[in-house]
Amino acid sequence: ATLTELCGHLPLAIELLLGQVRSRPDWTVSDHVHRFTRSADDLTPGLTSTYRELAPPTRRALNLLALHPARLDDGELATLLAGSRHGAGGAGGGAGGGAGGTADGEREDLAGARAVADELTHRHLTTRGSDGRYDLHDTVRTLAITRTAQEEPSSALRAAVEALASRLLVRSRNAVSALGLLPGEAIAEELEEAT
Repeated sequence: ATLTELCGHLPLAIELLLGQVRSRPDWTVSDHVHRFTRSADDLTPGLTSTYRELAPPTRRALNLLALHPARLDDGELATLLAGSRHGAGGAGGGAGGGAGGTADGEREDLAGARAVADELTHRHLTTRGSDGRYDLHDTVRTLAITRTAQEEPSSALRAAVEALASRLLVRSRNAVSALGLLPGEAIAEELEEAT
């Protein structure tokens, strides 16, 4: 099998694999083929290998990004990360804020989210649009969702999703209110019913 066949001819996977080939110039092509054919995972070996090489905070960020089907920005990723720490018994601030809920904690959470998102983009696991939102290829999302179920406690996942949902509801309420579509009290009642 060729390396491109091992990657399922997926351009993203091929790009990842080429990066790994460049980082190991002393390996032959057959060395790389042997390495990737030994992979026990059903998913694209190049992606799986790159996933395994991620530092735990970066891997967690990828897993959490995969939970939400839409593209997310730095602030939304920070909310997911803080919410997951809170749900796992850590010091996260949930929907309302960052570490400890302070402005400094929120800035730290945002800086941390940007750092891991930059690493994911550098490794070609995410793309960042001109609007600053991160997107995942379907194959990367599938890998991350599979790993999330194996690696993350359900309480942390639930807390992360709840924190993001709360943030998005507040943002939606503010947008609807700013547009004058519904009076503020009607929005508050609808949000109360939704939660």
